[in-house]
This record gives sequence, C-alpha cells and structure tokens, in this order.
Amino acid sequence: MVIKIGLAMIQGARFEHEDCLKYAAMELGLDIEVIYLNTAMDLLGSKLDALVLPGGESTTMRKVSDKNGLFPAIYDYLEEKPSIPVLATCAGAILLVDPGPRRKPFLDASIDRNYYGSQKESFQANLRIENIIIPSSVNNENFNPLHLGNNEKSLPVEFDKNKLESTFFPGIFIRAPRFNQISSAVERVVFHGDEVVGILQNSKLALTFHPELSTDFSFHRWLLSQVSK
Repeated sequence: MVIKIGLAMIQGARFEHEDCLKYAAMELGLDIEVIYLNTAMDLLGSKLDALVLPGGESTTMRKVSDKNGLFPAIYDYLEEKPSIPVLATCAGAILLVDPGPRRKPFLDASIDRNYYGSQKESFQANLRIENIIIPSSVNNENFNPLHLGNNEKSLPVEFDKNKLESTFFPGIFIRAPRFNQISSAVERVVFHGDEVVGILQNSKLALTFHPELSTDFSFHRWLLSQVSK
C-alpha cells in the first residue's frame, strides 16, 4: 500500500514537511507519495489518504486561494471525507479552525492569530504531549537530514536535560497563534506549560508550532499511523 498525502503548497515550510513525511515513513517502514496541491485542479479526481496544511501567513494564503481556489477545494474535500487525517501547523491550524464565511470549523475551538507576537518574539521550548498515541519508530537506522531534499538542515532545539522522556517534543514557535475557547469534544494533546498548543478532533490535529522545523518526526509518524491502521 502506498499512502498518498496531499500537501498544500501555497506558502510556508512545505518542503520541510515533505522531508519530515519521508523520514517518518522510513521510521515506520511505510511507502508514501506526496501530492503537491497548488490549485483546486490538483484535487480533482485525487484519492488522498491524508492532508498536511503547512504554516505561513494565513491572510496571504486566503488571498491566494481566492484566485486559485485551493483552500475552498480542500474544505470541500474535508467535508466530503470527514474521517481523513489532517496535520495542520501554525497558519494551517488557523485555516482549519477558522475556514471562513459559510464554513463550519473543522475543530470546535477558536484561535487568535499572532498571539505570541511578531517574528522577533519567536522562541523554542520543550512541549509536553498527552492524550495522543504516537507510534514509535520501527527502524532504528540513523537518517541524515541533509540529503533527502534540497532544504537546509532542520533547526536544533536545546532540550531540558531533565525532560528527555518520549512525551516531550521540541517546539518551534514563529508568529504563533493561540487556541482560545476549546470545546469539551476536542482533545488537548500538546502543552507549553499549562498552555494548550495542540488539539485533536476526528483525526484532525492542529498545532500552533512548527514540528517540521525540528528533527523529531513524531507528529508526522502520527499522521501516517492514522492511515496505516
């Protein structure tokens, strides 16, 4: 079985996401194909197993989509296939929680754009993962993150030496949004201190940080596991 993953290509670290998906597939021993989604036409007749909505600038992404129809087509696809797994990061999380007029949110929560400040307020932190099952790697081979694609090496994150358990994740926040009201129907799965920075509902995972900029592929393994199981 080849897992087909649609990757929105308007903006953001989409090639980094592609690399992370390939590493995660190696770790799980799975075969994948990443399908670039540039316009609404790329979704016509597609049979995707999962979707990735990268970060970027949500206002810009909406404006581009007004012309090429990509996100309206993605929303139609999600409404037609409500069980399809989705990984949405930063601006992708904004667009999943707030898809715009005449659209029902795909997660029962509200979100505040750029809550953590401007680009210069970007930061890195160790995050706590709860209430979500992330499969362990079945392939212990060490992969060189320089040679999968044309991207530069992922950003290093300094771990707290006392918090190296598998339930901790190196989070990178860049002009990050913040979840506000979160329904009881939504699982709170990633935390920065007491702050919720990752939520899950119906196989749709929204993160306010950038997992694709680290060398930990846990959340990309989670996405693939939702398909393979």
